[in-house]
Amino acid sequence: MMQVELAEYLGCSRSNLIRWATAHKISLDANAYKPEVVNRVCAYYEKHGKIKTQEAFPDVSVRSIVERNYGLFKPRQIRWTDEQIIEAARMAGLISSQAQAKYFNRPRAHSGSIKALWMKRFGFGQGNINGMVHWYAKELVTVKAPYVRPIGESRRGELLEFRRLILWVDMEKCLKTEVPPFMCDAIKELAQFQRWLWKSDNPKPLILKMIKEREK
Repeated sequence: MMQVELAEYLGCSRSNLIRWATAHKISLDANAYKPEVVNRVCAYYEKHGKIKTQEAFPDVSVRSIVERNYGLFKPRQIRWTDEQIIEAARMAGLISSQAQAKYFNRPRAHSGSIKALWMKRFGFGQGNINGMVHWYAKELVTVKAPYVRPIGESRRGELLEFRRLILWVDMEKCLKTEVPPFMCDAIKELAQFQRWLWKSDNPKPLILKMIKEREK
């Protein structure tokens, strides 16, 4: 029954009816989903995310239920697993935050959740985990040092190839002879870390493949 019809039936004004419904947290939307449908969708969404939930409930609007949530659902963010944290480290500075959020598909988690992971869990940004930007690295490596052009976000949120990044494993191979020993040792340790992270003696092909597949 529509609100006007219900108010007429009860013998009150529509505004008084709405105030009463608001105070008692009752929905007067004639097209609203039933509470049992809302509860089932929200419970499934909390575990599986938006895409899989929409596939499981093709006849409902998942966004309408979860994001507006009818006041029945207070979503809790899922804890990051160890495997997800390792995968985030592999993508750090190489894959845009939007693409990372899409890859992880965590409920109610967009690009900001990726940035929050680094600042809250690790205490620093992700930009230099997998390499050094060319602007700084050019003083340490020869001109033969190759670089990648990962997509990043501008301050306006635009996705752009605005920097050149030299991977640690490439820097290790192209260091200038005049680079101080302590700096050489540090870069070699970082290259070793990169090999450990990817579980490969030659991680660069895996990194390039990841960038091509996930940054779409």
